[in-house]
Amino acid sequence: MLVYNLHKYHTDRSAFVIDDSFKDWARSIAFDDYTLWWCKNNSSNYFTTERYFPPNEKKFNDQLASLKFLNLTTCSNKEILDLGTGVGYFCTLANRLGHFAEGTEIKEVIQSSVKELYQNYRIKVFELLIKNQQEIKLDKKYDYITAIRTWFNSDSEYFSTKDWLFLKENLMNFIKPGGGILLKTNYKFLKNNFRPEQIEILNAFGEPLIGWNSFTYFIKK
Repeated sequence: MLVYNLHKYHTDRSAFVIDDSFKDWARSIAFDDYTLWWCKNNSSNYFTTERYFPPNEKKFNDQLASLKFLNLTTCSNKEILDLGTGVGYFCTLANRLGHFAEGTEIKEVIQSSVKELYQNYRIKVFELLIKNQQEIKLDKKYDYITAIRTWFNSDSEYFSTKDWLFLKENLMNFIKPGGGILLKTNYKFLKNNFRPEQIEILNAFGEPLIGWNSFTYFIKK
């Protein structure tokens, strides 16, 4: 078993130091009159009950930190694919910044009332189920592929080291030279008390990025 000292990772939150003006701008787009209306009419929807709307500070900052990390507020136009885009925060904000971002989701989400949000914000979202050791094919290449707290479908309880490496190699086929994959997981820092799923991803990708609130990796091509 590999041994890691992750104390510096879960005590540093530099990735989440976001300028207030940027937060205000992003919130005005992600939760406007339309989304307020949508929430009232879909009060039992998962994304409403789980506080995606109005934007929960913690959930929302994940999106802003990802935009900041990829320099999407200042760089030239990029083509981006957001895996498991949910309500489309990331795609909506990236597109407003002049990029072309599209997302993927599972059938159950795309066929639900969430599709109204995609239509309103003109986000292209297509169905994609990512399973362990199952090859995926995409129609084009992207500058960045993001997966922000995305749960992948697995035949077991969690992805193994081989599953993570298989997914990385698969996605790299659809990354343009100089681009990369931003993978922000739901795995929390538990000091040195690692769970099996944490050990698997650590063995696959090594120590995560400093400054994030969960295991996060940027894999560059």
